[in-house]
Amino acid sequence: MSPFRLVFLLFLPACSLAQQPRAMTEKFFPDPAIEIPTPSFQKKRGFATFNETLDYLRAAIKGHPVASCSFIGKTRGGKDIPAVVLRRENGERKTRVLLLARIHGDEPAGTEALLYFLHRVLEDSTINSLLDRLDIAVLPFINIDGGEKLRRELDGGLDMNRDMSKLLAPETVALHRFATEFLPDVVLDLHEYRPFRADYARLASFGACAAPDVMLLHSDNPNHAPPLRQLLEQVFLPSIHGALAGEGMTSHAYFTSRREAGEIILNLGGASPRSSSTSFALRGAISILAEIRGADLGRTSFKRRVLASYTVLLTLLRDARRHADALHDAIAAGNQDSIVVTTTRPVTRRPMPFIDIEKNARLDIEMPVRAAADARPAIVRARPVAYAIAPGHDDLAEKLRLLGITTRVLGRVHSWQGEAYLVTACQRSATPFEGIVEQAITTTTATHLLLFSPGTLLVEMNQRAANLAAVLLEPEAENSFTRYGLIPARAGEELPLYRITGNIP
Repeated sequence: MSPFRLVFLLFLPACSLAQQPRAMTEKFFPDPAIEIPTPSFQKKRGFATFNETLDYLRAAIKGHPVASCSFIGKTRGGKDIPAVVLRRENGERKTRVLLLARIHGDEPAGTEALLYFLHRVLEDSTINSLLDRLDIAVLPFINIDGGEKLRRELDGGLDMNRDMSKLLAPETVALHRFATEFLPDVVLDLHEYRPFRADYARLASFGACAAPDVMLLHSDNPNHAPPLRQLLEQVFLPSIHGALAGEGMTSHAYFTSRREAGEIILNLGGASPRSSSTSFALRGAISILAEIRGADLGRTSFKRRVLASYTVLLTLLRDARRHADALHDAIAAGNQDSIVVTTTRPVTRRPMPFIDIEKNARLDIEMPVRAAADARPAIVRARPVAYAIAPGHDDLAEKLRLLGITTRVLGRVHSWQGEAYLVTACQRSATPFEGIVEQAITTTTATHLLLFSPGTLLVEMNQRAANLAAVLLEPEAENSFTRYGLIPARAGEELPLYRITGNIP
């Protein structure tokens, strides 16, 4: 190994190669020849502060009756989180679209793209016409505390996009409270991904980096309602990929790397409700998380990154308008009769898109890949009529409500046919992860007539967010309330959680 290559391999893990080679930028990622009048482009270096972002936002919507700004909550550091709602009252049946950015504070392109969209939608009549059929909510800067320091995590160290089920952070609570009130049919969450990773340093002759301008993450959770998933995969995703290609940009399904037993494996897609893409999908929506190639690249290709984000969101909005009837039909369609609680994912080999750093050339590298779309059901249970949670779990009732899941409290004794969970094994993690000591459990279920006392919390499964309720309440599920210790578990005991299978009034 040459001394220079050795230095490179040692250097890469420390800084993720924040300086992309100029030749690579010029060949593959040149900035487009457009003017973007948003605040970061008025600066010679760095990115707009939150106050500069807020000033621009207020100036952009001033005098426009279709736009209103409110604050949906406070960050842990006490900053007000802004939301702009674009709505034209005209008696039309509207599709509601939620646009998010800056869940990770060090990913500024999404914020700038949403500000650019506000500028365009309020000044360009062809784009403004979207409001004839769409109500659009824009949350351009959620993780304000982290964003002010260009740090991924929230103040306190939590990753907000791992908190969509636990709801530990005030920012996550504010987001889901707003979403429950707005009730979006379509959600887009804008992020940036890190193309240079230590795991890629040994790929190719002198290391490689991820190539796509944009990687799209949607929910591969097997409980995502089939009509919505079909519409997403057959209409929305192909349209976005095509629009990006029309701008001379490359795109791919989202992947990231991890090491297992010393081998680099790529995880392709995602299915966990702890992140926004699956959380909103299981609430009954078309939900996409767009990862733009840009994290740790500073201002390199920043205009290109903003245009890529804007292209994704504008294409999504146009398709939401164009396919509104099909979208509403898919949302109203029934769910599948079974619930997939756990899955296994085989590892296969497939070519994945990279750039050879030394040769400055695109190449496909055959890699071991664990794809969420290839998941095979392991534990499958019939969909119950409802779940019941024993009295004394008011915190769960509030979390469910924030996540758009309707509950009711029993006012008297009821008896219904159902299933109880008996815990056969419970293993708690040695150290907390994202603020939680996790507990992995196994259960058996027994069917009998169950007696429910007043104060029991009932979660009925004939509601829009039923699929999210299922993956949060089935105890073995990867991101269930039981897994997070929010429902206590002890080997040899019943859980205070039940499946009602008989009819209820």
